[in-house]
This record gives sequence, structure tokens and C-alpha cells, in this order.
Amino acid sequence: MVSTSKELPIWPQPTLTEFGTHTSPLLTGSDLTYSVTNVDALPREPQAHREEFGRRTEPARHNDDPYAQERVRNIFSRGIEFITSQAKFKHRSTMLRGYNEVVSPPADSHPRRHQHVSIEQLTITQPITATFLEWYKLRVDVDGNCHIQIASLLALNRAMATFVQLFYGAADSAIFCPYCPLLIEDSPQFQHRGLNIDLSRNVMLPSDIGRVIDGLWLNKFNRLHLHATDSQSWPLEIPSIPELAKKGAYHESQIWTASDLREVQKYGFERGIEVYVEVDMPGHTASIYHSHPELIVGYKMEPVMEYALQPPAGTLKLKSNAAREFIQRLLDDLLPRVREYSDKFHLGGDELNLNCYKFEEGLESNSKEVLRPLVQSFYDMCLSKLEKHDARPMLWEEMLLEWDINFPSSTIFQAWRSQESLGKIVERGHYAIFSPCHRWYLDTGLGTFMEPDPDNPDTPVKYPFEDWCPPFKNWRTVYTYDPFEGIADKDRHLLLGGEVSLWCELTDGVTVDTMVWPRAAAAAEVLWSGSGQLDESVTRRLAGMRERLVRAGIRAGMVQTEWALRNPGSSYM
Repeated sequence: MVSTSKELPIWPQPTLTEFGTHTSPLLTGSDLTYSVTNVDALPREPQAHREEFGRRTEPARHNDDPYAQERVRNIFSRGIEFITSQAKFKHRSTMLRGYNEVVSPPADSHPRRHQHVSIEQLTITQPITATFLEWYKLRVDVDGNCHIQIASLLALNRAMATFVQLFYGAADSAIFCPYCPLLIEDSPQFQHRGLNIDLSRNVMLPSDIGRVIDGLWLNKFNRLHLHATDSQSWPLEIPSIPELAKKGAYHESQIWTASDLREVQKYGFERGIEVYVEVDMPGHTASIYHSHPELIVGYKMEPVMEYALQPPAGTLKLKSNAAREFIQRLLDDLLPRVREYSDKFHLGGDELNLNCYKFEEGLESNSKEVLRPLVQSFYDMCLSKLEKHDARPMLWEEMLLEWDINFPSSTIFQAWRSQESLGKIVERGHYAIFSPCHRWYLDTGLGTFMEPDPDNPDTPVKYPFEDWCPPFKNWRTVYTYDPFEGIADKDRHLLLGGEVSLWCELTDGVTVDTMVWPRAAAAAEVLWSGSGQLDESVTRRLAGMRERLVRAGIRAGMVQTEWALRNPGSSYM
């Protein structure tokens, strides 16, 4: 073997690779069979089990997962289906045909030019010991045998996401791997590798999210954070409060039913993606007004920027017993359902506007000192419900850093405003994930959705009509983010990982693919492999990932111009 990990066109880059240059064909997907050894002893993981720094918290037990064999079969079948569908893909344009030529192996890799044994057998085993749940080892021998060792069924999903990238399709429909013999040993840098996506501002159907999950699987993400509700609409069905979505969604066709949510969570679980839900509160709750106006204060108050960061204004009352009873009822309905596939629940907590509370009866104050005890009491109530259902709390950074609210030590805080915020969270001994708006917010830079007021000569909405956080974050901006910048060595163990975020003021199910990909893939490599240096090999590997996404029916955006890909070394400045 030759160790050339820089050149193996896998995304994200594996931890350790060794590979040769022999080509072994897989003439049809049905030619590959598999056998499994000892997978019944793998730990059961509805994703709702606790992980501590990505390590196993309990030893494996026999028959822990009675469905292990079935899950192995499903993961294997999806992988083979992916390989064969990629090989049979018919390009929709001359541009895509040319693009594929320059991200695929050279013509002399074609299996007809070699006389090697075809790949026919895949053996899947559990190692004697493995510390990390997502650790795997993949070996492809020159005799046509493939071997995968896995620490868990999560790891099998990660291994299969690598395995499918080893194969290419030729014009005559042959499928081949040009890297034999090959050895990959791999595990992630961070345990929390996610995408946060907004369901509330424009229509985002379960089928759109299913397509997103397909891309997340291929890029070895393991979390999907559904920001399910916001001030603009409430698309999430709560069966015990049916009027909430019926009146709060833009249209009944856009409601996410309880069944929809469960199916999306299950779809993610089968692909090693934990899908968890955020209900942002007590701010960002104006959409509750449509069904329960008595629970909201300051609805649609103006001027907008005095009472909210975007319209409509309105926030959950803090002194209302009815509001508290409503939230308890909501959590008692939602938590048992989402807990089946996730041990996390996001309570929001960002951008709470104080000025609305000047109009709450019995409160009439926008003083943080007056409001803080009420906010603490509100979250104590929420946390008691999460504890009842064994759900781990997550929140945006403000409730810790601005409001100094007390939370359990297990709470995960999501830093989004600055690297300094991330540092402050971990300095205080709390777990954190990073979602830096200046590097990883995929929606920013598209321009504002606010309209200039023709009656206001001093309107802030003017040329060049930028949004709040320009410029557009291209994939190189995402890729070059260093999450450890400014973080003391002693605190780095508290960084569980990160999430790239897509808020959807100007995105819907039609445009979501291009908004997410390939930029989220750039974040995926930071989260899996650690921060890297830009060079042309990175561009070419990411271009290859983009091609695979397109072949999978995901309308990913461009990575590089075809001319530059066809002329290596010609685009340096």
C-alpha cells in the first residue's frame, strides 16, 4: 500500500488512509454480498442514548439491539442502491457530463484495462474493543474481499458513507474501485455534527427535509436540529392543542403532523442522524397569538425594531398562569413523542425583547432585573418537564451570557454571535456547540426581506439592501473556520461540536438544496476531520462530493468552474 491520504477523493477526509492503484470491478450491485459477525452484541442506540465526548458510556451487551441484523441489512442495501444509482445516473446537461469527467478517476482506471478479481464479499464485524461509537475500519483487499469493523451501527452508517465514495461508474455501466488495496481507519473530531434548519418562515415539507437528511448521511453529519416554530408561523402539530397549528400555520397544507415529525425522526435515525426539535421560547412566540391571543403580549407592536428584531413583534407572557399551563401542556404532549429518537430538546431562549413586557398586565416593566426572576422561574418549569422525560436541555447562548439564568450542568449552549461568546460559555464550565453567524450562517448575505417605507425618508432599508450579517458565506469561508481559536486548552473538551445554520426568511423547499449544499459539506469536514488548509485538492474533493449529491437528486450548488478543474494549478493567485 501507499499512504497518500491527501489524494484519496473522500469527503470528509478520513483520519488514516492507505491505498494502492489496482482497480477492482463491481460489475453490478447485486454481485456484492455481505456477512456479519457478532453485531447482535452492538449497543442498542435509539439515538436517544447519552454520549459522553463521543465515547461509549456502557459496555456492549448481547441482544442489546434485537433489530441489529435488520438494520445492518438496511444500511448495506442503501449503500449498494446508492452505488448503482450513481453509476446509472444520466446527466441532464452537457455541463454536468463535463463536470463529471474532471472529478472522476482517469480513463486508464477503467476495469476493462485490468485483470483483477471483482469485489464480491463484504464482511462486517464488531472489534473486540472500540472507544468511540462512530469508529470504523474499512479494508478492501486485492482478492476482492471487503472488511468493515464497526464500534456501533452508527459507525456502520459512517463506514458506508465512505464505502460508496470508493466506486465509480463507467460509460458501459461497469462499477469499479481504483484504489485497491485500501485501508481506512476513521473516527470524528467532534461528537456533535449538525445542521440547524428553520421550518417556520417559509414552507419546508417533510420530503424536503428527507432530501436534506440524505445529504447529511453522505457527509457524515449526525444531528439535524429542527427550528420548528417562530413568530411568523407555527407549523408543528400539537395533538392536545390542535388549534395551535391549525391557526398558526400559514396554510393547513404546511402543517407538520405528529406522524410527519415521527417519520422524519425515524428516517434520520435509520441513517445515523439524530433529529431533534426546538420550540423557541419565551421570545419568538408571536405565532401563538393566532390561536391563544391571551398568552402573548406586544403582538405586532411598532416600530418593529423597538419590539422585535423582525416582524411580527410579540412574546409569551411571563406572569400569566395560563401561559405557564399552556407550555406545560405543550411539553407533556411533545416530549414523550420526540424522546423516542432523541435525548435532546432545544428551548430556544434567544433575542428576548424586554420592551414588550412594558405592556404585560401586572408587570409593566422592561427592566432585566425585574424580569430575570420570572425568566428563571419560566425555565425552571420547562426544565422540570425535560427532567421528567429524561431529555437533555439545549439553549441559545443569551440565557447564560446575558441573563445569567441557572441551568443544569448537562445543558448544551449554542454559541452563535461570536467566537468570544463560545469562549465565555466553556470558561464557565458549560458544554457548548458552535454556530458562528459570521462564518456558518448560510442564509446571510442574500439581502434583507424588509421593505423600505415610502413614508419614511430615513428608512434604514436602502441600497445595497443588505441583511444584518453580510456578506454571503461561500464554502471557503465555511471551511476555514477554526472552532478552537481563542479557546483555552483546558476548556476544549467542553466543545461538543457545532451546527451550520440555515434560517429560511428567503429559502423554501424549492431552493433549500442549493442553499445547504455544498457549503454544509465544507462544515462537515471541519466537524469530522478538524480544521484544514485550503488547497486545490480540497476543491477537487469537494467538487467530487457535489457531483455525488447531484447524482443523488440533490440540487447542490457549484464548487468550482469546470475550466479550473480541467486545468489543475491554473487558478492560483
